[in-house]
Amino acid sequence: KSTDTTATATTELPDVSSDDDASNDDTSSEVADLDEDATRCHRSRSSSSSSGRESLTSEALDAEVSSASEVLERVGQEGLVTALAHLMKHLVVLGQRVHRATIFHAANPPRIELQDYLARLATYYMCSDGCLILALVYIDRIIKMHPVFVVCSLNIHRLISTSLVLAAKFNDDVFYPNKYYAKVAGVCVDEFNRLEEKFLHLIDWRLCVLPEEFDEYLGRLLVPGQEPYWS
Repeated sequence: KSTDTTATATTELPDVSSDDDASNDDTSSEVADLDEDATRCHRSRSSSSSSGRESLTSEALDAEVSSASEVLERVGQEGLVTALAHLMKHLVVLGQRVHRATIFHAANPPRIELQDYLARLATYYMCSDGCLILALVYIDRIIKMHPVFVVCSLNIHRLISTSLVLAAKFNDDVFYPNKYYAKVAGVCVDEFNRLEEKFLHLIDWRLCVLPEEFDEYLGRLLVPGQEPYWS
């Protein structure tokens, strides 16, 4: 990620809290600090990874370039966010049935639009673009492993923010403290810790995604005409 991406990100971020979330009152006052936090984290990340990259041979670099990474590069973060938001909204529509509330549920839907929220997470989490695909895989695993679990407008924001953090921690070389992630997500850190723990139990700690599975989800997300998983 380039330094420009974090340095030019707007500090006028929407309030991500739902009307019932008293724990988020303090978060909105801290949102203006996100650019400073993100820039500081990014500089630390860049310095810690640059020496390792310099030691790579050209052959190793060539080996790292797979068809999936090339697709991700062509589509870009904005394209992935748009496609994932569209799929998540489709999933929310399918979840309009009576179901039991979970720790991920808010009493009222958050005021921020899902695509804007995803863009916020992708910008300030500073994770690799592939983590957006992994987050999708993890949420789908919850649905498959727990058929009674319903994804809806009340829980989709917490699900995607938690899933994306777990993807970053499992996949990326560098990740950040939950206090920082919680600020970006718009919840207090204690709640975020509980969400993370519950999510891991729901997927039985299955965070590994094989390359062929990753390619399949990437293709279904981006290729027009293919049926989504939850149709």
